[in-house]
Amino acid sequence: KDEETKKSSSFLNAKYLSNPATIFEILIFCYSEGIFLSREIEKSCKYDLRIKYLLDTEKVPNHSTINRFRQKIMELTPSILNQMVEIPIEENQIDLSSIYRRNKDRSLCQQI
Repeated sequence: KDEETKKSSSFLNAKYLSNPATIFEILIFCYSEGIFLSREIEKSCKYDLRIKYLLDTEKVPNHSTINRFRQKIMELTPSILNQMVEIPIEENQIDLSSIYRRNKDRSLCQQI
């Protein structure tokens, strides 16, 4: 776990014009809207008011910054996703009684 902490701290200390947390928020938002190309994400940052709200007073990241960020975050993604699930579970913010697993034939679901 210490190695993950070192990776994430060195990642967060990298030089970005925008805060890495903000870039991550923008990526999650754009992906949820079906926007995946870095140039399209950059364009959305310039014109979409919802993303401008996320940016607040930060500069719009260009497509190169977005791509560099995505390349660096790839190694941290599994850890980040695990934390996004584990933390709400630990804080009892997620009710696990409603989780279902789909069968191989995808026709029936079983409660876990």
